[in-house]
Amino acid sequence: MFSHDHIHHHAADPAGAIAWYKHMFDAVEIERHDIRGGEAVRLDIGGVNIMVQEIRPGEEWSPAPRSPYHGADHFCFRVDDIEAADKVLRERGADIFDGPRTPRPGYGVLHLNGPDGVHIELIMRPDH
Repeated sequence: MFSHDHIHHHAADPAGAIAWYKHMFDAVEIERHDIRGGEAVRLDIGGVNIMVQEIRPGEEWSPAPRSPYHGADHFCFRVDDIEAADKVLRERGADIFDGPRTPRPGYGVLHLNGPDGVHIELIMRPDH
């Protein structure tokens, strides 16, 4: 009945956020369209849609709170090899603040900061 559609990222610098997702995660631009007067760009990252939208003039917004906090805290991509992902992201200049680490056998975890304070996790699971 339910399936994933997208994660919506309101960006202070949409072009910068789009470039970051393309650089860090090889995001592919799918479409551009208008959402209530603000341009939105849909990106695909391994089957996950990220909608990056500009803040419309006169719209009030707050920066993301510092993680962890109550509510939706982060989103996560699954990877086959956490060490390889760490190497690629560090080469690309990622702001990694935790990991990679192995919380239990067969698992790997890494956390990084994205644009606008977005907290992103990468996870490696033995069943992948």
